[in-house]
Amino acid sequence: MPISSIPSTPYGEIRPHWREWLDALERWEVPAHMPRPRLYQPAGDREAVRKRVRAVDGLRASLEKAAQAACEGDLPEPTDDPRPITPWMGRATACADWWLVSGDERAAVRAWEIAQKVMVWPRWVTDEHLPLTIDLRSGAALHALAVVLDRLDDWLSEADRQRLINAIIERGVKPFVEISDAHSEWWTYSLHNWRSVITGQIGIAALSAMHSVPLDLLKRALTHSLIGVLTVLDQGDVDGGWFEGMGYWRYGIGEAVQFIDVLSRVSGGKIDLFAHPYLRKTGDFGLYNTWPDGRVFHWGDCGERVNASALMARLAKAARRADWQAYVRAFPALPSLETLFWEDPDLEAAPPESLPRVKHFRGNETAVLRSGWGKDDLIVGIKAGQTVANHSHLDIGSFVLVAGGHSLVDDGGHWPYGHALGFFDLGDAASSGRRWDFPGLASECHSTILVDGQGQRYGPEHDGVIVAANDGPGFAFATVDATRAYPQLSRFVRYFLLVRPDTLVVVDDLAAPDPRRFGWRAILPYPTERVAWPVWVARVPDTALSLTIRCLTPLPEEGLIAEQTQMDVVYPATSALAEPRTSMLTISQLIRSRERKFVVAMRVGREEPVEPEVSVEHVYRALRVTAQTPAGKRTWSIMWGEPGVQLLT
Repeated sequence: MPISSIPSTPYGEIRPHWREWLDALERWEVPAHMPRPRLYQPAGDREAVRKRVRAVDGLRASLEKAAQAACEGDLPEPTDDPRPITPWMGRATACADWWLVSGDERAAVRAWEIAQKVMVWPRWVTDEHLPLTIDLRSGAALHALAVVLDRLDDWLSEADRQRLINAIIERGVKPFVEISDAHSEWWTYSLHNWRSVITGQIGIAALSAMHSVPLDLLKRALTHSLIGVLTVLDQGDVDGGWFEGMGYWRYGIGEAVQFIDVLSRVSGGKIDLFAHPYLRKTGDFGLYNTWPDGRVFHWGDCGERVNASALMARLAKAARRADWQAYVRAFPALPSLETLFWEDPDLEAAPPESLPRVKHFRGNETAVLRSGWGKDDLIVGIKAGQTVANHSHLDIGSFVLVAGGHSLVDDGGHWPYGHALGFFDLGDAASSGRRWDFPGLASECHSTILVDGQGQRYGPEHDGVIVAANDGPGFAFATVDATRAYPQLSRFVRYFLLVRPDTLVVVDDLAAPDPRRFGWRAILPYPTERVAWPVWVARVPDTALSLTIRCLTPLPEEGLIAEQTQMDVVYPATSALAEPRTSMLTISQLIRSRERKFVVAMRVGREEPVEPEVSVEHVYRALRVTAQTPAGKRTWSIMWGEPGVQLLT
């Protein structure tokens, strides 16, 4: 996503709606005494932590196991390579956690040993982020030191405590303020997860040492943290969506919420960003984009396993949303000590059945259509939006189809970072970046349209918009205008018609200045066979679940090409060798043309494959779709050039 212009003043543009929080920070007086631990629990109240831990089944054992593992092995000796110390940052926190909960001397000793190594390690910034002097790893290091300081306060000697404080100030707070004042590194004016994570974690580190940081320096650091977090929250869309996808939402917004929670607690509620409008809505993003089996709508660089229970718990607590609390109960996860007090156990959970079954996240431009809220119901996830959004793929107009705990039509999945091969080389207006040589990031591994085998282009002028999304009696629909994503097309409008309970019809209206071969592609993760022209059946192994796909337009009589392919790729990812595999079905017309309509119907079979009972009729400037439903035959009309789908009978 394009970064904003470099600010000309230390704090940049101050937006009017930020003023109440910035003024509250200016008025706030650092309390003369606030005992540690104070960041993530009632100040100085160790027993409250221990009581809460005992109340969560399995948490104490989990904390003990993590600490025991961290106590094993030899600590690395400092080198200019930050990788050896990186895993030990989390282990320092694990040992500090266990000391706070149990008073185990061995854990305290180990936490301090690790902290000493972290403090003297020459460089925290990873190789791929050079020449930056602060990056995400730096934020993690400073957060680990802050946690050790906060939890081991009564165990540390005065000299050791001061060493930790000095490290936090000299390697964290001071350079953070200097870089932020000058905007000398790009993350200081970025709009995505980097900014909220770095500013949030260093803001927490500053609060851990607040009585020792000069007041002016402390206020400047917290002001930069506050502005950084507010800037990121302002990027969320009007419905609570997040442009980086579910994984980076949990990370970037989750770290922002962690800072907001600590700042509210330490300030006695005087600085409370939970009133930000985005935080009052964004729990819907987690709720709608999580499937009944816990997997998520995983577009962009995100994986499909994202548990956001802690974040959802804190959002539900702040907004008093019983349906968000239902997510927490449906997808339980052990909290960390940082999130131990995030859930309000007295907040009743209300199942989401009363919520709309269609959700369009406007601005983010994704949508979810559901046949219902049951665990076996059919769900369709639809992706449009900006190709220049951070971590985006060239996937405009793509979709996934989920039923019975399985993705029957899928996305190409998470491809591990390959920094050395140009994974984040986006290119520019003059040339395509190496990122788009990775098929999983380009259009090849997404369920959308290819044109003569080619996909979409990257750039601010290449995007897609969901122009309509709505619910109706027995059906739901959404329409995507993806024309701008393809420089080789003059029109690509995709209509989705969900006919409850088990049928999806996808209609594509395509045009190009010159004759083209249009390829309708679906990513099919399960074994698929053609049973007739033009019908394919995908079966989920060891289950009775299936998906039957019928191409209604074009017909075999017009000439069709069908390709079932498996793409195997191997490349050196940043951490290990990656071997992604993608299986796909592509349907194309035999003879190139300037215009083409595709109509493909899909039906979920729960006992055996069932063909879609769908027919189409081309009428003047419109397409009529007729489907058999539990209530009898229904007919819908799609007017070419119009955004909606109209129920006729």
